[in-house]
Amino acid sequence: MNLEIHDYLAFTDSAKGGNPAAVVFGLDMNSDRRMQELAASLNAPATVFVGISEKLFDQESVLPLRLRFFTPLLEENICGHGTIAAIHAIAARGEINGFKIPSGEFQIELHDGIVNAKLERGLDRAQRGTELDIAWLEYGDARAWEVDIEREDVARALGLEPDELHEDMPVLAATAGRAKLICGVPSTSYLDAIEPDFDQIKALNLETATTDLVAFTFPGRGGCFTDSRHFAPTSGIPEDIATGNAHAALAAYLAREKFFDDGLRIFSGAQGYALGKPSKLEVRCQVKNLEVSSVWVGGKAVRVES
Repeated sequence: MNLEIHDYLAFTDSAKGGNPAAVVFGLDMNSDRRMQELAASLNAPATVFVGISEKLFDQESVLPLRLRFFTPLLEENICGHGTIAAIHAIAARGEINGFKIPSGEFQIELHDGIVNAKLERGLDRAQRGTELDIAWLEYGDARAWEVDIEREDVARALGLEPDELHEDMPVLAATAGRAKLICGVPSTSYLDAIEPDFDQIKALNLETATTDLVAFTFPGRGGCFTDSRHFAPTSGIPEDIATGNAHAALAAYLAREKFFDDGLRIFSGAQGYALGKPSKLEVRCQVKNLEVSSVWVGGKAVRVES
C-alpha cells in the first residue's frame, strides 16, 4: 500500500468546526521514529496511523484494525478524535487491505490494549438530507475523585478570579485514559473569558498527577448539555478543539456530582467555540450509584482538502 494522508475534522459535520486529525495509511505500524517525524511535520493535534492488527487477525476479526496516535511531541495511548476520524476515513475509503468497516460494534488494537468501537450508519439520505454516519469509541475506567488543591490556584491558572469558578462545583480529578483536572464555571461567557497560563497549568498537573485541565459549564451552546474548554500543554496541545477522553472523564464528573440518575444517560457536549471551531460530541454512559461504566463517545467527521 502506498502512503496516503487524509485530513479530517472530527466531531463536526462542517468544515467550520471540528478537531483536525491526519489519518495515515500505508506506513509500517512498527516504525516509531518515522511516525513521530511525520506527526511533527504534519503538526496536527493528532496524527493517527492505520494498519492491520496481527492480534485481531489471529482471532479472525471482521476488521483486524490497529491504530497508533501521535501528537507533534509524543505518542498517546488513546485519542478520541483521532479514532473518530480514522473510522470515518476507512468508511469513506471503502476498505483497508480488503477489510471493510462493518456497521455495528467491532474492536481496535491500540498501543496498550484492545478497545471497542462502532459505526452507526446514517439513515436514508433521500429521507434525511445529508445526515452523516456516527463513529463511537468506548472508554474504560472512567472515574472521578477528590484532589488536594487550592481553588485559587486553579482559577489563577485559567486567568480567572476565585469567585469566577462555579461555587457549587468542586475541582475534581477524573480519568478515562488520561487523568485530568475538571472544574466548573457559571456560564459560557466565563468560559470564553479564560486566558490560560500554561506554565501554571503544567504545575497543577504535576502537583496532582494529571495531564490536562478542563473547564466546563452548562447549558452549552448549539443545544448541548455542556460546553467546555480543554488545555493540554504537557502533550504539546495548548488547547484542544474537541476531545473524546475529556468528555468521557466529564461523564464521570457529572455522575459523581449527581447530575444524572441511575440508568443509561445520553448527552451532547459543545467544545471549540472559544477557538472559532464549534464542535459537538455525543456521550452515552451507564450510571449507577454516582459512578459510570461503559462510556461511549461519538461524533461525525468530514474530510477536508490539505
